[in-house]
Amino acid sequence: MVAQKQSGYYSVYITLGAGDITSNQLRVLAECTREFSVEQKARTTPQQNFFIRYIKSDSIPKIFTKLSSVGLGNPGANTLVSAVGCSGTTSCNLAITNSHRLAKEIQSKFLELNFDMDHDFDTSAIKISGCPNSCGQHEVATIGFYGGASRIGNSMAPIYTMLFAGSTGETGELGKTVMRVPAKRVIDVVLKIIECYKEEKNSNEKLHDWIHNISIGHGNGQIKTLEDIKKILVPIAKLPSFDENPDSYKDYGADSSFVAKTARGECAA
Repeated sequence: MVAQKQSGYYSVYITLGAGDITSNQLRVLAECTREFSVEQKARTTPQQNFFIRYIKSDSIPKIFTKLSSVGLGNPGANTLVSAVGCSGTTSCNLAITNSHRLAKEIQSKFLELNFDMDHDFDTSAIKISGCPNSCGQHEVATIGFYGGASRIGNSMAPIYTMLFAGSTGETGELGKTVMRVPAKRVIDVVLKIIECYKEEKNSNEKLHDWIHNISIGHGNGQIKTLEDIKKILVPIAKLPSFDENPDSYKDYGADSSFVAKTARGECAA
C-alpha cells in the first residue's frame, strides 16, 4: 500500500507468483477494481504484479480481505521477494531453463524467511530469464540470471549466468557478469550474498547499493570487488557428482534429468 499525493487516497500492489493468476482470481481482482477504485483501472507492472490506484483509506481493509480470500493478499511487492521470471520452458520454445518455476521457488523461500519485512531489500530486484534473450529483464536487476546449460562430467545440468547491479531509470545501467550458478544452487548462492551483505553493510546501506559498490570495486569491507564475492560463492555453487545427487541435475519442475534443447519459434514471454 502506498499513500498518494492526493489526500485520502492510496494505491495497492497485488503480488503474483512470477506473474501467475487464475481466472477466478482475475474476476475477483476486476470486482475489487470496479468496487474500490475511483479510477476503476488495474495496471500491470514490470515486476509482474498488478497496481490499483485511487482507493479511499476506509476501503483498504475491505479490498485486502476480498483479495486475500482468493490468495491475492501476499506481501513482498517491489522487494527482493517479488522475483520476476519469464515463461521459461513452461511454454517458450527458445527457453533452456525453467526460469518461471525458479522465480516462484525464490518467492516462496524468501516469504518463509520474512524478507518482505526487511527494509534493506526495498529497492532490490531479482529477475530471471530462461535464455539470454532478456524477456525476464535480467540485465536490469540487482541480481539477474539467464539460463543455459553445462556439462558436468558425463551429465548435463541447468545453469544460470548471474549478473550484479543492473538498474533502470535515467541513471540505469546493465548488470555485470559475475559467474555461472547451477539452477539448484541459485537460492543458496543468493542467501550467501545476503549473509555477506548483512555482515559488511553500512548502517543505512541497502542491498542494491552494497551490490552496486562491489560491482565498481568500491566495497567498504573485506568484499571490495566482484572477484572477492566470487571467491566466496564458488564453493556454494559447486554441484556434487550425478551419482551423489542426481536431483541436482534436474531443472525445477522436471521429473527427469536435464536435457538442453530448444525449438524454432518466437519467444512466448
